[in-house]
Amino acid sequence: MGDWQQPVAAILGNGPSLAQIDLHAFGDHIHTFGFNAAYRHWQRIDWYPTYYACLDTVVGLSHKEAVEAMLARADTLGIRQFFVRMNLASQLADAPQADRVVAYERLVRQHPILERYATITTGSHAAIIAMLLGYKTVALFGVDLDYQPLDVAQTVSGDVLMTTQTPAQNPNYFFADYQQAGDLYHVPNPGCDLHLEAWGDTAAAAEALGARVINCNPASKLDRFERLAPERFFAFAAEAR
Repeated sequence: MGDWQQPVAAILGNGPSLAQIDLHAFGDHIHTFGFNAAYRHWQRIDWYPTYYACLDTVVGLSHKEAVEAMLARADTLGIRQFFVRMNLASQLADAPQADRVVAYERLVRQHPILERYATITTGSHAAIIAMLLGYKTVALFGVDLDYQPLDVAQTVSGDVLMTTQTPAQNPNYFFADYQQAGDLYHVPNPGCDLHLEAWGDTAAAAEALGARVINCNPASKLDRFERLAPERFFAFAAEAR
């Protein structure tokens, strides 16, 4: 592999391919970033990531109560920090363990390099945050980039949608009820290749920060990074401990 530096950060996108990964396989030597509404699955399997991130201003507020609940139990769950937008961080200011909450807008002031990367998605920018935390090897899981419009959604206002009922199956996420009735979210890819552009920023940040990004989904439409089969990733990570 070469240039394999510990600890390794794993970015856990919520695409369907993540269903093929046993999250318990990420041991203490692999630090994980989990996102958005995936906590619904984590609760079921009694597993939580090292870091939680939600950088969408609408999604964050839609899941405020769940974030508060995780924050209150952060020590038990093993979640070190919560990276969110300022509109949610300000509402968590008086919550237990609020010192673990990092507002992205404040992070930009601490790390001006982030100003270069204005196309923000939670996955792409969590990868950049991982680099800023010092991780030199960043592995991507569940980053599929094959979004399909959801037929149980309606427009609330502008580019904000609401899930009108919990879908029996969801082609966009690694478990069926990732989105549930009443969830709010932005139009995922409005009129452009938003996510491809954002991951392009991640590639630029990796070059600037001297980090290595590995895509562990062989079928991913993201072609900016070298690829590695998941089983080989876990084998190399175990050898490098």
